[in-house]
Amino acid sequence: DHHQDLDKVILRGGQGGPSQFRSVRNLCLQQVSLNPTYRIQYSVDKLVELSLLSLSLSEELLTPLGQNLANPAAVVEKIDLTDSRILRQEAISAFARGLQLNASLKSLCLSECNLMDLGLATIIEALRGHPSISHLDISFNKGRSQAISQLSSLIVETNTLVSLNIGFLAFGAGREVGLTTVFECLSDENRIPALTILQVGGNNLRDESMEHIVTMLTQNKSLIHLDLSENRFTNEGIRLLGNHLGRMSGLRVLDMEANRFDEQGVEILAEAIPSNKTIEAIEMDDSLVDTSAGRILRYHLDLNWGGQRILLQPPESIALSLWPSILARANHWTEEKGMLQRQPKASDILLFFLRNGPFSLQH
Repeated sequence: DHHQDLDKVILRGGQGGPSQFRSVRNLCLQQVSLNPTYRIQYSVDKLVELSLLSLSLSEELLTPLGQNLANPAAVVEKIDLTDSRILRQEAISAFARGLQLNASLKSLCLSECNLMDLGLATIIEALRGHPSISHLDISFNKGRSQAISQLSSLIVETNTLVSLNIGFLAFGAGREVGLTTVFECLSDENRIPALTILQVGGNNLRDESMEHIVTMLTQNKSLIHLDLSENRFTNEGIRLLGNHLGRMSGLRVLDMEANRFDEQGVEILAEAIPSNKTIEAIEMDDSLVDTSAGRILRYHLDLNWGGQRILLQPPESIALSLWPSILARANHWTEEKGMLQRQPKASDILLFFLRNGPFSLQH
């Protein structure tokens, strides 16, 4: 039961298992059958990452975990409870009390924890104004009005939060999740939050929500990645998006996969994309990417990825030392998460030079 000299411990499957991990910095328990009184003992000034995956988490386990989080000596930066079932609201409250007093946590994943509205609201409220949290994933739970009302305050009051996944908050319910207040708080020019990645896929959002999304994307210059996949946007919603695409100067990646628009929607985007110089990827179904409009859209996205917005600047504003990097990027295969897997071509950049004057040849 004692692991005094191990830096990392991973336990998968089986029943029970050791409970004392005094020197461990990275601890992962996955699909382990734990009795209700099982408690994890670790050094709060050593553990940095804790993953409890596909477990049943009792109050007896989460209460001391919450107490450890509240300890001023705690150094834990990442907690992942994916697919674990928190059995009672009392357990959630005990964990939340620790979150509220913690000052070290940077990443928290509670995806697929079967959290109901009250449980989610309790967690979100505890994180409001947290001094270090940067990544939060509460996807695939069952949030409603209480949780969603807390989300806006969390986004506005938590200056360190850069990535928020609130996808599939109506998991299994088939209803639309009303995220208007979230979009509105990200649209306020006077207090734009630090958030750069927002995932709201699978929330049954319809065309009516696109008006709020467009306002957010035209006002907010910090948000660079928006996931709208697996919603219910039709060609009408895409038309509203396309009408304002030229005013979206911050967005780089837009995920529209598995929605309800067809080739007409792709044509709308293909006609609108030349007015935008920052969006580098619009992800959609393969059947739409392979259409003629899809290929035109991809061509302009490749230009943006290759630095078209830099090329459009006056030549004197671009340092000569930057040109090798600009041209080299056009032939660089990107593996960046969330981007379309493609290889931009230098020929596209050269064609851009020829079409837009000789300024690039003046040096």
